[in-house]
Amino acid sequence: MLKYFVKRLGMLIPILFGVSVVVFVTMRLLPGDVASAMLGSSASASPEALAQMRARLGLDRPLQVQYVDWISNALRGDLGVSMLSSGPVTPEILRRMPVTVELAFFSIVTAVLVGVPLGVLSAMYQNSLYDAMTRVASLVWLSVPGFWVATLLVLGASFYVPTWPTLGYIDFPTNPVGNLQTMLLPTISLSAYVVGGTLRMTRSALLEVLRLDYITAARARGGPERVVVFKHALKNALIPVVTLVGLYLGSLLGGAVLIETIFTLPGLGKMLIDAIQGRDYTLVQGTVLFLAASVVLVNLLVDMLYGAIDPRVRYE
Repeated sequence: MLKYFVKRLGMLIPILFGVSVVVFVTMRLLPGDVASAMLGSSASASPEALAQMRARLGLDRPLQVQYVDWISNALRGDLGVSMLSSGPVTPEILRRMPVTVELAFFSIVTAVLVGVPLGVLSAMYQNSLYDAMTRVASLVWLSVPGFWVATLLVLGASFYVPTWPTLGYIDFPTNPVGNLQTMLLPTISLSAYVVGGTLRMTRSALLEVLRLDYITAARARGGPERVVVFKHALKNALIPVVTLVGLYLGSLLGGAVLIETIFTLPGLGKMLIDAIQGRDYTLVQGTVLFLAASVVLVNLLVDMLYGAIDPRVRYE
């Protein structure tokens, strides 16, 4: 297992290298640059002033030199200095990270607590009215964009529950109840499609396991159906569900960009949007690289869970 873990860690290097190159080049392809964003349309935004600003920020150097300097510092844990705020990028990411992690955590927990039980019941009562209604509901959840759900929730809460804190963020240590209130609507918006996908995957995986011979033998021994499902079948059906949930976590981090912007949550997503609009190259590059590393590490940990769920899984 240790050998497999080290091997997978080695695979992170080309993945993160590719991500760093893509985000570095993409930011340079966007119209305008951080010097233009800083000077704006003021009288000081002359060609000479822009050239001086670009030289001060190091943007007049060849692109390959800029990239090598940035990536070499990133390998040492230094993601650079924000071009707009002149503050270090790493502490700013760490300061914003708890909000995004909290939102992703609540969304994943909601998806598991809602999607898995509904999927189990749908498989147990296959082809029933409940099964049909559940499958239709899961398709609706999968089809509705998260930002559309977020917009409806903000409008609905503003009209019908005006006292509910729809926008902004309250820190959990400061006010636990207020924190849960501010996170409720973003969590519903972000987890809707994850609930639908988890439900369908749980139902499909459990139906496959319920057709296996050892389940037939367990039923032949006269055990109650719920014991057969929850004791013998469900554990073996969880591997594809765990895989899907791990993949969803990466999409949740990406989807948090829009959700945090709509609900004005001060997380990594909101910071990333602001940095892109301001053409803050260093902050965007550092944030995307950090998110990519987080997603890959989470998927690696999900792979490690396979052995705990199914002892037959062996790592080579």
